[in-house]
Amino acid sequence: MGCSSSKNALPESVDFFFNGEKMEPKAEKMMSEYFADSHVLSFIGLYAPPVPPLDKEHLGGAMTSLITSFPDFTFNSTKVKPKKMPDGGWAADIIVMGTHTGAAFTPIPGKLPPVEKTGKQVKIGPETFTLYCDADGKITKTTIRPLSAGAPAGPPGFYTEIGGQIPWAPSPEALFSRVTKIPIKSGTMKDIVKVFTTDAEFKKTVDSFDGFVGVECFQVDDTTIMAHSRWESQPATDAGAAALGKVLKGHLGPFIAGPPDKPWVGPQSMILDCGTSGTPAAYRVVIMKLQDNKEGDILRFASSKLPEFKAIDGLINVTSFMAEDNQAVVLAGYTSKDKLDAATPKIGAIMKEMGQFMAGPPTSFLTEVRWSTFD
Repeated sequence: MGCSSSKNALPESVDFFFNGEKMEPKAEKMMSEYFADSHVLSFIGLYAPPVPPLDKEHLGGAMTSLITSFPDFTFNSTKVKPKKMPDGGWAADIIVMGTHTGAAFTPIPGKLPPVEKTGKQVKIGPETFTLYCDADGKITKTTIRPLSAGAPAGPPGFYTEIGGQIPWAPSPEALFSRVTKIPIKSGTMKDIVKVFTTDAEFKKTVDSFDGFVGVECFQVDDTTIMAHSRWESQPATDAGAAALGKVLKGHLGPFIAGPPDKPWVGPQSMILDCGTSGTPAAYRVVIMKLQDNKEGDILRFASSKLPEFKAIDGLINVTSFMAEDNQAVVLAGYTSKDKLDAATPKIGAIMKEMGQFMAGPPTSFLTEVRWSTFD
């Protein structure tokens, strides 16, 4: 059962895990003989699903649930041979499969409704599985790295692949955003920027906001600006309404043409780094009205488009947050307004695909950054 005398020889435990046989007849032996009591399984990497690390007990429960619902559940169904890695782990890019011919399945009993038998075969991956052994050859750690944006992964992936719906929920650590569209008097943008950059009293006011992270001011046209502020929490965001009122009525009062529109407010839901460095000089701001319970679907779809986003010249990042009334607010930052304009046909094609999740046409604003507290 232990490791071979050669440090580079494949441990029996690792070979057993990767042998491509169904888990049902080998799960008990795997858990009792080959997994150390201290074993922890973790999903890692940019595309990891929101699954917490699983200790041996919880991994055993998850495995039992999958096998009960997917009797032919199998790791490494194509029998890829693992390779020794520089960090000592044994890794292989494998397919995980199972056919839903058993019991109803839910990855979170009591919170997500089980899906009755569908007969559907699910294949997930390839994903990089890496196993680490102790001196006795027992597996102490397993990491799973999904390799594709938006691809199903883990028990949640099996659930959605058989038709389960996972409601979107923000991370407890998510920042809150507030985007407000504000009418200004024609020709006053320079005066507004002057207040932002030179008015000491304005700076003092902004510094007094509790839970304030930062703000950007976008110009839509000669008579319209948008303020995008970020806050540490929901209470801080709520206080931001009073903060904005203080700024508009006080420091910017002479330049404001009327009351602002109802703001879009909500917790951050997605950040995609598109590979271009720099601070955004222009933003495409898109407001989408979604169909009911489509928040998770559109976020997964957007993540799956990351390779296409990375191929767009000048696109720095794509961030989004979920506002009330099933609204998704997306801010795509570019190195320049020219790059933003040039990308419109490609973004339009992606938006057209996203239409499957929307309840109506999106509203887009093409803006330039006139002032920001972010470097």
